[in-house]
Amino acid sequence: RMAASAAAAAAAPAEGGSDGGGVGRGVGRDRGGGANAVPVRRPRVSPLGIVFLGITYFWALIAFVCVLLIHPVVLAVDAFHRTATNEIGLLWLRLSMATCGMAPVVEGSENLPKRGDAVVYVANHQSWLDIYALAFLRRPLKFVTKTAIFYIPIVGWAIKFANHIGVRRSDFKATPRTFRRMVEVLRRGGSVVVFPEGTRARDGVLRGAPQVSRGEGKGEGGGGEESKWAFRRAGAFRAAKQAAAPVVPVSVSGTFEAMPPWAFVPLGYPRRPVRVVIHPPLDATRHSADELSALAFEAVNAGLDPEYRSPARHAPPPPAAAASSEAESDDSSSSDAEASGAEEVRGVGAERVKEP
Repeated sequence: RMAASAAAAAAAPAEGGSDGGGVGRGVGRDRGGGANAVPVRRPRVSPLGIVFLGITYFWALIAFVCVLLIHPVVLAVDAFHRTATNEIGLLWLRLSMATCGMAPVVEGSENLPKRGDAVVYVANHQSWLDIYALAFLRRPLKFVTKTAIFYIPIVGWAIKFANHIGVRRSDFKATPRTFRRMVEVLRRGGSVVVFPEGTRARDGVLRGAPQVSRGEGKGEGGGGEESKWAFRRAGAFRAAKQAAAPVVPVSVSGTFEAMPPWAFVPLGYPRRPVRVVIHPPLDATRHSADELSALAFEAVNAGLDPEYRSPARHAPPPPAAAASSEAESDDSSSSDAEASGAEEVRGVGAERVKEP
């Protein structure tokens, strides 16, 4: 088994480069087990990662001292939002990436709402560096993140002081509390950042799920079932609906290549600069939560570098869905003939039912 694993790991990079879907130095996707199959990787470190760790802790220590000094005043005048503490934390994230020469290229800044507007930012999740990259939105943000991060010395403590929203994955009873907290932040004029994939993508590719909805009056034949792809988790979109806050999709590319999920620290510079693409806001009052999820998924997917786009988004529909689509097409085309030959249409329908 050990020999087989070593052989598979050695072959994986070549496979990732040969199919045009390579995602970085020594990083590949094994498509033998399906579009989302991922080779096993062990956490690694690198000289760049050690330098990055030293730099980020250097700035974190300075930021933490500043946070401690102003914390009593912040609690007295702004205990809920803690804007000053939050701004110091976001500045720390930006300085860490800029000092290491990894500052992202931000595109679509004109789509950002005004400072102080309540917004739900939804982004794909490739790496821990996504949080650093999203700090370059230069807007007050509350990240929805795992509570385990709060226990990381200095870094986690600073995040906790800024009153970001924690999620306990193992505690299902805590999920409603997290949702209510998100809605409360939005109703009080704050903004939240959510990764609706739920966790980091093991191969960097955007992950979604098929969403089948009933169409209303679309096309000549009227209604029918529409198959779209959407994010797996819709909590952020339901919160946006309840708070009537716009949803801004954000695409982050390049962080996976720099620091994949199996790495403790960044492994190297990406071949292309890290990109943060901001898409136009989606009006939560005009769409359902499912529609917001599908529209956001489509926007985020379109803004990613080609190797990170969801392959399922462009895959042909499964045989069952294709057969259903054919049947609906036949039904809609036969509706015009119903006025002139109702009996004939019934006969065609009966023959279709008998087909295996």
